[in-house]
Amino acid sequence: MGKEEVSELVLEDAYLVTYFRLRGFEIHPFLKDPKTVAWKVQGPRLLSILEEIYADFPVPVNTFIKTLKDVRSSIFLLRQVHGFKKS
Repeated sequence: MGKEEVSELVLEDAYLVTYFRLRGFEIHPFLKDPKTVAWKVQGPRLLSILEEIYADFPVPVNTFIKTLKDVRSSIFLLRQVHGFKKS
């Protein structure tokens, strides 16, 4: 029996989202609540990609860091657009 797949995941971990972005997946940030940014990740084989992450699949470090910076900037931009202020 084959494993089930999903076409969309909701993730709050910027590191996981970064890996999906590196693999070419669409990611869409949104405010899950006033203080939490999450991302919808869409595409085929999402669970297989999660398995790659937990199997410690190698990625280029420099590329990962640049992509992580882009993902993290989406957090700050989304919060700014929605008027979030640090307490």
